[in-house]
Amino acid sequence: MGRSREVHLHVMLDDDEAAAVGRMAREDGVTRASLVRTLIRANDAARDAAAFPVVVIDRQTYARHVRLVRSLGQLMNQSTRALNSIARIVREHGVEPLDLLEALEGAMRLQEATLDAVHEVQAREGEICGRTAVREG
Repeated sequence: MGRSREVHLHVMLDDDEAAAVGRMAREDGVTRASLVRTLIRANDAARDAAAFPVVVIDRQTYARHVRLVRSLGQLMNQSTRALNSIARIVREHGVEPLDLLEALEGAMRLQEATLDAVHEVQAREGEICGRTAVREG
C-alpha cells in the first residue's frame, strides 16, 4: 500500500505551464500529481548527489534498462558456468588440447554475446546522458 498523503498543494500556472505538465504526465503515463512527486524526488536526489545532474526517466525506459541488465546477468552466469565446466573437465580427465580449444571457443562466443549486451546497455545509457536516473515511484 502507498503512503498516506494528507497535504494538498494548490499551484497557480499559466496555460503554457499547465499544458506542459499535462503533456509530460501523459508522455510518462502518470498522473500530474505523480509527475510532481517524481520531480520533487529528482530534485532531492540531485541535491544528495551534489555534482551529479539528475535525469527523470519514465517507467517504460526504466523497465527496458532493468531487462537489459538482467539479460547481462544471465549471459555472465552462462559464461561462468561454461568456464567452470571446462575447469572441472580439465581437472577430472586429462583433456586433449583440441577438445579444450573447442570448449574455450564456445565460452568465447558467450562472452562476445555478453560484451554485445554491455555495449547495448552503454548505448541506451547514453540516451540519458550517463546521468543518475530517478524512476517514478
